[in-house]
Amino acid sequence: DKDCSVKVTHTVENCKRCGKCAIKDLLQLSEKYHVDLAVATGGTIARRIVVEKRPDLIIAVACERDLTSGIQDTTPLPVYGIFNQRPFGPCLNTQVSIAQVEAVLADVLSERASDS
Repeated sequence: DKDCSVKVTHTVENCKRCGKCAIKDLLQLSEKYHVDLAVATGGTIARRIVVEKRPDLIIAVACERDLTSGIQDTTPLPVYGIFNQRPFGPCLNTQVSIAQVEAVLADVLSERASDS
């Protein structure tokens, strides 16, 4: 949210969980499914997070252009991409379907459990 004074890009746990944006809900999913959550405001930060965290897979939320280039940049890591919603135009208070993120998380984790 552009009006939020709390910056979560480097430390998502700074979120006050006020509910004015989706970060609170994403944090709840992160805790429920025991997965890491990171927030990046663009491709450069996203790539740095990938290098630092070294994840096994990524569920990414971004606009079409950033998501496409991010998936290409992280090959061979598996990336599940979810387009963000932009009711206020590009790069301004973007939104995400929490239900869609949870559905992808549940599918990925159940698939991994059955492979184990």
